Amino acid sequence: MLLLVLVGPSTYVQSRTVNYGPITFTPSTNETNVDVNISSIQVPANHTITSGYLAIEPVWETVESNGTYFGADLPNAWSNGTHNLTSSLAHAGQLSLATDSSVGALTDFESTKMVPTGWLTMGQDGEEWGVENLSLLQVGPSPRDGNHSLAYRAMVENASGCIVSPDYQTPEFISNMSLSFDHWRSMASDDAAWVEYTLNNQPSWQQLTPNGGYSHSVSSNHHGMVQSLSSIWADDAETWTNTRFELDQLANIGSSDSMRFRLCIAVGSSSNQRDGWFIDNVTWHNQGDEPGAWLHGNLSGDYAPNADGTLVMPIDFSGLTNPIELEIRSNWDIEGGTNDGMTIWYSMDQGVTWVLLTPLPGLPGNGVVHQGVMYNDESFGWLPMFYPVPASASTHANASNALLKFNVQTDSIVNHGGGAPANGWEGIMIDDVKLHSGANTANHVIRVLSNFTNQPTYQNGSTEGWLDNVSAPNQWQWVTTMGVNGPVTDEDSFENPHMMPDGWAIDNLRGVGWTHGSLGSTTLGPSQWHSGQYGVGIELNGQYSANSYAHIISPEYILPNNVTAQLSFRHWICTEAAWDGGAVSVSTDGGLNWWYLPADPGGFHDRISTVNTNSPFYGEGLLDGSQVTGGCGSGAYRPFELKTADISNLSGQSVRLRFSFFSDQYVERDGWYLDDAGVDVALFELEGDWISPPISPHPVFGYGHLDGLAHEPANTTLRFTLLDASGNAIPEYEQRILPFSVDLNPVEHPSVQIAVHMASDNPYLTPTVERLGLGLVQSFGRYHQKYNSDMVDFEETQEGLLRATTGTTVAFNHSPGCIYDSITTHHYGGNLSIYSPTFNAGTSQFSQGPPSVKVQQFDAIDQKELNSSWSFSLNTGEQFRALLIEP
Repeated sequence: MLLLVLVGPSTYVQSRTVNYGPITFTPSTNETNVDVNISSIQVPANHTITSGYLAIEPVWETVESNGTYFGADLPNAWSNGTHNLTSSLAHAGQLSLATDSSVGALTDFESTKMVPTGWLTMGQDGEEWGVENLSLLQVGPSPRDGNHSLAYRAMVENASGCIVSPDYQTPEFISNMSLSFDHWRSMASDDAAWVEYTLNNQPSWQQLTPNGGYSHSVSSNHHGMVQSLSSIWADDAETWTNTRFELDQLANIGSSDSMRFRLCIAVGSSSNQRDGWFIDNVTWHNQGDEPGAWLHGNLSGDYAPNADGTLVMPIDFSGLTNPIELEIRSNWDIEGGTNDGMTIWYSMDQGVTWVLLTPLPGLPGNGVVHQGVMYNDESFGWLPMFYPVPASASTHANASNALLKFNVQTDSIVNHGGGAPANGWEGIMIDDVKLHSGANTANHVIRVLSNFTNQPTYQNGSTEGWLDNVSAPNQWQWVTTMGVNGPVTDEDSFENPHMMPDGWAIDNLRGVGWTHGSLGSTTLGPSQWHSGQYGVGIELNGQYSANSYAHIISPEYILPNNVTAQLSFRHWICTEAAWDGGAVSVSTDGGLNWWYLPADPGGFHDRISTVNTNSPFYGEGLLDGSQVTGGCGSGAYRPFELKTADISNLSGQSVRLRFSFFSDQYVERDGWYLDDAGVDVALFELEGDWISPPISPHPVFGYGHLDGLAHEPANTTLRFTLLDASGNAIPEYEQRILPFSVDLNPVEHPSVQIAVHMASDNPYLTPTVERLGLGLVQSFGRYHQKYNSDMVDFEETQEGLLRATTGTTVAFNHSPGCIYDSITTHHYGGNLSIYSPTFNAGTSQFSQGPPSVKVQQFDAIDQKELNSSWSFSLNTGEQFRALLIEP
């Protein structure tokens, strides 16, 4: 911008000077000359212009932008460009060659499909399993029930994979237990489909044979995966068929605690047309014992207010040895706390006096822990409850003629458990009353008092129990639709799938769990995902719910032998400190069994879970956001944090990750959010490219120069090319080394793209780029040291720092291509001194690392500069990681 002032003296009687202007001229983009007319000069009558001059001086405007730069923590992310066998999810967000796709990867959660709840994929092509909306298919089956089914449709030659069911708890009373499902298949004669099972999450799987057997015998034409089997399903069966498997007679089923099933498919080598295998209505059922239980409450709504209901039954303590325990099974949906609940008493004098067995305020009271899970106002099924009995009970004169009392009291408000309104039955149930003699000793004996299978007479003295009526409501009733060992059915019709990337699974066990999606405008949680538009979180865009317990489970990663590997993810977390939070565990058997990462408080973890004994993470490392400076829920912007843990010791095995979240009944906060998660294996593609989006020249300084921070290890190559608007390489800017000036005519090149070329001769090494762009910022780092002859007195340390081998000074010119009067330097890691003869050092700020960062301001001494001399110096042994110079 120019300021023009025209000055002209005149003569008449007395000489005087007259100023005209100023006139401000603002050049347009790419304008190279000034053409301005001053037409308003006035000369009074009888005056003569004797002389004049034109004064021109620049009017400086501040340029807000110093260029266009890409990097993990910069406004322009690597994901804005196009990756071709490159990635920016690992290596702390640096651009690198992609991990070899056959061994592992990080997931950014941008691409998803429908996956079933709680099912895990396994095998070479297991990730191809998913849920299909049959009403949208052009080929395949019509919907069976609803619109969705489980399906394997990637019928590529020689593909194979399995999908594993959720865990089913083995019933205590097994009777007519079965697995059944409907299926439809379009397969070739050399394809194979079959079902397997395992007990107690053992990694050894056994084939399960359906009623009537499989359709085909295994031949040498079938996939090698099935050569150990004798029969399988093959060929087409393009109608829905129900198949049933009997489970009562499985070996060791009676002594097992749990069972799982997996559906497997192996595609042959023929090129026949196949549409896939579709499964619906997977049903696990056990007929069990005859039903029967006592319920205090209502089978279809709120239970009675102000109740004082008592159920009495006989009990025989005689002949028992210490320690003695009373066991009952209970199932409840009741308010709990000190408001509503059940207490248990015994009497040795026919009800004249009673002794309390349950601790106050009763069951469920302030919560019950079972297998590490806290249950409050809902038990979500039958739970075993144990209460110690004084040893004197077995030696009392009336030990064989004692009474047991179950008393339920409710207040006048909130006559249900869980949320409002009441859903189904409400109240508390009991079943299977037992006494344990010599509990937890070698002489342990169980005495069954009643399983309430037989209909009670309600008469005093009945072994099935009777009511002790008082004026308050007594809602004890014997019901035939409930019972501990009664019929149990678990059916999955796949009508409520989750949207997740290939191979990922969600298993929300209780409360409100994991969800995939975008972020809204709420002030809770992060304002944006670390990369892209999608991620996974607990209760996106709001506080998480109380009493939640949920898992998100990764695909299987097969780690080659002797590789360096780490689990890696970006997360944002804020929970009730110490009480709620998240934990990460690892499985090496496909997700059957899990172990938590070793506790590392202050490192990977925020703390060790020690205050909440009811947490499933008690005694383990916990993530809760408690180490965030200023508090995790302060409302201030906070980026996603990178978490990594070395798992190289698991090389040669398959690895699966599980992210588990737990909350208790009090204090809910923002939640837990995950992005860019998975396993980072140091086994890379051998070459790849990244191409930026189009970049326009700056109206003041044009394109500037291409520079950044990068690393090119031995046996790797890192080069840079500029592409024109048609995507073609600009000849003089092809396969270049950083840095270089870009002197392009903006009219001829209104936009360019940066192409990064990466290559490696060693699959265990990759070049990396931390930041890169076109503009005015000048950089010094490891890549520059390799190619800058003025930096020969440095060596690279294992930590990635540059160490001075002798006292050294590196001189350089800073010529950004425009006028400047101040400089900001960013000095990362270590120690160095910066000097310029034409600039004075000003204010500075320092932040602790790693790495440490020193930001210092320098101001011009006399005048604005277009080109200035600088240097930085280090003594012998001093080191730094990087230096940025920004006008």
